[in-house]
Amino acid sequence: MDILEKMARMIRDNPSITVRELATRLGYSEGKSVYYWLEKARFYGLKDFKRAVLTGQFRAAQPQEAEPSLPEAFLLFPATEVPLVVQFDSAGNPIYAEGRSIRAHLRPVAKGAFAYRLPTQEYCPLLLARDMVLVDPSGTPRNGELVLALVPKVGPRIFRYLGTPGHQLLIHPVDGNQPPPGEPPRLLGRVVQLVRAL
Repeated sequence: MDILEKMARMIRDNPSITVRELATRLGYSEGKSVYYWLEKARFYGLKDFKRAVLTGQFRAAQPQEAEPSLPEAFLLFPATEVPLVVQFDSAGNPIYAEGRSIRAHLRPVAKGAFAYRLPTQEYCPLLLARDMVLVDPSGTPRNGELVLALVPKVGPRIFRYLGTPGHQLLIHPVDGNQPPPGEPPRLLGRVVQLVRAL
């Protein structure tokens, strides 16, 4: 379903919805993404778009089967508890925060999944400091997925994974840089969900 159509449906359901609420329900971390789509469709802000939706000038196509927005889909999953990892040893084994875990409506993950809190702003605006990522260590990442990898002498870092048979490329998701030369990073798992404290 088109992003503007999703936004229009949300506005029809709740005409007083805010930019932040729209961004959250669409799965975006910031309201700037909402304004991006509005400007692309030549609407001058949320008020202008709401007016078009509520007066019938913008008609959202009604799908045969309603598609749940991302946060609503998460609520279909039961509350799950996963351990919180604070650091990793040199072999890439997780060191858990004693007695600490997170409990949230999480996607089903394999045994051994863990949460890791990002300590820096280096991934902004994609990810923010203190965001928690749910990491699934099972399986091979697909091209374009975010992964957590342990960089020797640096520590755990988030990368975008690009792989071909017999070769993998890890690039920083914001600045596009590769890990420093030397011993290759050790993949710790795929980032399957973001848990953000608002």
